[in-house]
Formats: sequence, structure tokens, C-alpha cells
Amino acid sequence: MTASALAAAIASKTAAASDLIATTQVAAVAVQFIATGSFVGSSVVSAKVLALTQGVLTTMLLSKLKAATAMAIVSLGLAWGAGLIVHETVAAQAKQAEKGLPAQAKQTEKGLPKKGDAAKASISVARESKAPVEPLAHFRFDGDAKNEGKGEAEFELRNTEFKENALYLNGKNENVNINGKKVPDAGFRAICTTPKMNYESFAVALRFKAESFEDRKRNLFTGGRTDRWFGMERSSDGNLVVTLNSSRFSHEIEGAALEAGKWTVVACSVDVPGRKVIAYLNGKKVADIELPKDFEIDVAKSERKDSDKRWSFTNYAKAYMFHGLADELLIYGRSLNVEELGKVPLRP
Repeated sequence: MTASALAAAIASKTAAASDLIATTQVAAVAVQFIATGSFVGSSVVSAKVLALTQGVLTTMLLSKLKAATAMAIVSLGLAWGAGLIVHETVAAQAKQAEKGLPAQAKQTEKGLPKKGDAAKASISVARESKAPVEPLAHFRFDGDAKNEGKGEAEFELRNTEFKENALYLNGKNENVNINGKKVPDAGFRAICTTPKMNYESFAVALRFKAESFEDRKRNLFTGGRTDRWFGMERSSDGNLVVTLNSSRFSHEIEGAALEAGKWTVVACSVDVPGRKVIAYLNGKKVADIELPKDFEIDVAKSERKDSDKRWSFTNYAKAYMFHGLADELLIYGRSLNVEELGKVPLRP
């Protein structure tokens, strides 16, 4: 049975169509169409055309064929199988019956997605499922200082210990002098080297529990052994402070209180070309800091630009140290935006 023959059957008047459908070939195709909603091998049949054609064929069969003829059609249809039908032929013929389209078919049409909806949905899902940025360095401190990040990073540790699945730092300065003499092994040393980092674009996140913030035990994390090009510390009022260029640029974040004895997460992103610093505390943004238009990281243009790509829990210029547990540390090779900072996988 050809597509044109079936189309002719649909287009003819009701009485003539009824006679034609009574023939074996048309009946077989019609029954298969009604039973399955498509023709074997057809690849382009729209839901609208399907509904229109089914409605027309159903009306013709039910209204014009007697029970015996209908049974014969079913038998012949199952034996014969279904032919092919193309979208354009059925659409042209079925359009004539659109005015009499059953309510059910119209509802089917309303339920169809609009053009472009599928593409928009795919883009939305892709955005939502976007993976977090991979850190340059990732230290969990679960009994060791192994880097699990994608970049090159290594810790030098001395007078430290691991407990509670974290790195414990005693809050003592490694450079201690008594009566003018340096006391060896008095304090801790914890320095991380990241030779491939970029001074102008980076981010850092730290989960910690301070044992004390008394005296000079107010440092959190410092970038730079000699130049202190970046730093996070606690102010005398108990707030988070972000510093750059050996504290020549310093910003205290009001309301961002740091308390001893509590697990805390701090995260900070520095974007020098964008003149922006973003700070997070316990998963919430606490500051958008604007840098001066002519701001630069000084060490980036000095002779120490390669040797000072180091991080420490000690600010050696101020003799500020961290005292407590450092549970997890992430260092990123570029700045992070607000959405990316919100996905940093650290929680208090």
C-alpha cells in the first residue's frame, strides 16, 4: 500500500472513503496506524498530524463499517503489517479535517514543547551541573601533607603534628631569641611552595579551628615568606582582615567575626586586573573589596617574583602565628567569581 493511495483514501468523501477502507490494503494500514500511532519505518510524523489522522480514520471506521467488516480489517491489518507514510503527504490531507479535530487531539497539541524549549532546557541543566573549579593545591591534612590538587605544590613542615585528622600548629614563632640567642626548634614551620601560581589572579580557602587568638596568635594564612603579598588575619576587634603588599593595603571586614574554638571556613579571591577582592566566611559572602585603579602586587615585578611563591601560617614580618588546627586548605591558580566561591567544598 503506498502513501499516496492512503492519502487519497483520507481525502475522499466519507462514503467513498468507507468503501476504500473496506479493501484489504487500506484497512491493514489504517488499523496499524490507529493501533500503534505510527507506521513502521516512518521517521518524521509530528504529534499534530498523528492526532489528526487518527481522528479521521477512527471516525471513518466506526461510523461507516459494520462489526463484521471491522473484525476482518483487524485480522487483515495484523497479517499485512504497516507501510510507510511521509510527513508532508499526511499533513496536506489531514489539514482539511483540522476544523473537526477532536478535543483530545487539540490537548495533545497544546502539550507539545515549543521550538527551542529543549535546547534552553539542555543549556540550563549544563549550567547547573557545571563542576567546581579544580584547585591548584588541595591539602586535607589527614595524617600527612600530601597535595591532592592538579598543580605542583609541596609543604615543608617542622615542629608540627597531625591530630583529629588535621594539622596542629602550636602558635610559637620558629624564630625565637632568648638573651640574644636563637632558640632552635621552639616554634613551628609550615611553608607551602606553589611555583606555577599567578600573583595577579588566585584564590584560597581554609577550614580551621583556632585554639587561641591571644597576643600574636592572630594569623590565619599568609602568601609570601619575605614580601607577604597576601594575608588573612584577625583584627584586635575580632574581625577578618585581608591584606596585600605587606599590609600596605589592608581591609577589615566589619561583622566578619572570628572566634576561637569553632570550626570556621574562610575563602578569599584576588583579581588584580579586575580590581576586585571577594571574601567569604562560612559559605557566605562578607565583602566585595575594590582595589585602587593603579594597584599592583609589588613582588610580581621584583627579583623575588619566582622565589616567593610560598604560603605560610606565619606572618614573618609581624611575627603573627596561627595556633590551632588546620583541617583543609585549597589554593586556586586563578581568581574565583561569586558562583565559584559558593561551590568551594568546605563547610564549618
